[in-house]
Amino acid sequence: MINHKRYIKICYVIGFLFFGFWLMPGDSYAVASTKPATSTDLSTTNLWRTGVDALNNKIFYAGGSADQHYNLSDVTNDGGYKPCQPGAGSQLSPYFPASAIIVQEYNNDAGTSRSNSSHPWHGNTYAANWIGANSNGQDSSTDQCPNPSDFTRAKKLGLYPSYWRDPAWQDPRWITTWNTYHFSAISNFSVNVSSKVDTSTIKLNISGTSDNMLGVIVNGCSLKATNYPVDGQTDQYTSSYTTWADPGYQFSGQTTTFEVPYSCLHVNNGTTNQLSFLVKSGDDLTGLRITNLNISGYLLPSTEPYFTVHGGDVVAGIGFKTGSTCPLLSSSSYPGNQALIKSWNANGGGSYYGAGSQAGAFALGQISHFITGLNQSSLAYPYDVSFANLSNVGAAVNPYYGYYGGGFGGYGSCLDDYYGQYYNSASASSSSNVNLASITTSGVYSFKSNINLYGQLPKGINVTLVVNGSVYISAAIQFAPYAVDTVPSLSVVANYDIFVGGASSVNEIHGYFVAQHGIFASCSTGPGNETTDFDSCNHQLLIYGAVAANKIHFDRTFGSYDDTTTGPAEDIRFTPESWLGGFELCAPGSPNCLTSNTKYQSLAGLPPVL
Repeated sequence: MINHKRYIKICYVIGFLFFGFWLMPGDSYAVASTKPATSTDLSTTNLWRTGVDALNNKIFYAGGSADQHYNLSDVTNDGGYKPCQPGAGSQLSPYFPASAIIVQEYNNDAGTSRSNSSHPWHGNTYAANWIGANSNGQDSSTDQCPNPSDFTRAKKLGLYPSYWRDPAWQDPRWITTWNTYHFSAISNFSVNVSSKVDTSTIKLNISGTSDNMLGVIVNGCSLKATNYPVDGQTDQYTSSYTTWADPGYQFSGQTTTFEVPYSCLHVNNGTTNQLSFLVKSGDDLTGLRITNLNISGYLLPSTEPYFTVHGGDVVAGIGFKTGSTCPLLSSSSYPGNQALIKSWNANGGGSYYGAGSQAGAFALGQISHFITGLNQSSLAYPYDVSFANLSNVGAAVNPYYGYYGGGFGGYGSCLDDYYGQYYNSASASSSSNVNLASITTSGVYSFKSNINLYGQLPKGINVTLVVNGSVYISAAIQFAPYAVDTVPSLSVVANYDIFVGGASSVNEIHGYFVAQHGIFASCSTGPGNETTDFDSCNHQLLIYGAVAANKIHFDRTFGSYDDTTTGPAEDIRFTPESWLGGFELCAPGSPNCLTSNTKYQSLAGLPPVL
């Protein structure tokens, strides 16, 4: 899950001469929020361990006394038969809620009397007591009042069909005859969190043991256990519990985590939350011991990274050709919430520090928190070259709130079908590792499937790599030292994705990168593995050249728009080497596609630079 995104949504990014960054349709974003490696405890009240005092400390020598924080609110049976309660002489149960009783401890074993020593509850703890229906934690079953979980007696009395075989752990029908004890918190708990907590990550964490199986309900939502499940069910968050956890009564250190969906919690609204523990067990012992419980969640980051583009424009809402056909797009098809350009900027209330492009920005949708004319003192307003400033995308121009135009009517051009034009299956290589340092001849190179790309391209080498698959950039891509007449160039065209490695050493890449039908992701852990641990990419990526993709995921979290000492997380620089090296894609079939005879002899720029 990703929150607070820097987006280039509906994006395509490419550079050509003075164009440095283009965007096309696709669900894309640049992430700026990240989850830390560890969660944090949240402020709560009335989350109690079992058998503890008002300070959540264990009460010693308390066997037989009522628990201060939990009641036995009911006992039910899946078959609809009301079980007898310990000490009751008939099928009639005591009035509910009844007290949950702290179970007597014997010789550092918590649980039953020695007459039932074959099933003691081992593992005493200084954190909490066991609680049950009585001080021995024992159930009751007699001929006069058979307990349905007493399989043998219940079958003899005709409570269950005679064809049922004797109970066995492997027989799920036996488990369905067990009773369910409802231990309910006497007081509701509250959850109060700051705005820096990602509420979608809030979880109720429970450490403890039970005899036998444990379920949890919060505000009527049955919670799914993330470990120790025993019934194989996947349904969750319904009014009837379907997933049981089995933390085991013979161990003291096992932890069961129950996921609590935000929709089931009352957070920061003055409404409290109901908590119940459900213990399903057979006819001998029933008990619960909760040694710790807390509400935790991940913090949102305090930084809001941004991206910048130098030497070119940004365009959102154009496409690749299919063969010679160009898909014509319009703002009516891609309104303000699509084909947009969005990042973070200090905006009109600050210094306009943050995201922007040095030249213009075009978008079929809205341009927000992204200025144009970056560092151009000759421009009067930070939206002077944002096109087009139409009102059909909402608040089209309001710099104070970060709106800088958009709603460009439509585009009548597209990018070439680079992959279809340049891929040559007949000459495609099956190599999966491409070290640029090993390329000694300029030209077009085709690859049959995914490649791992890295290395330093030699001076004077001009190549296009066309890949029928995805590209993983595992190390920095650099150019060897060159003179003005030996500037190299690199173009990488992937039919699918381009993933940039997230290691701190992958800090710059040179070239023109096209993910024609896929994603360009700036932080990855391997081929096809875009990271979900965005803190691992808390360092800058410099792109000397341009990027084009159906979707762009800017995942790095370096810097923040409100910190002028850092800089952008992704910095795209369309530098002179891009065109001095012959930035055009090499023509198919040309073994030395860019020679000194075809390179620029001079270049002049005249206004407008768009």
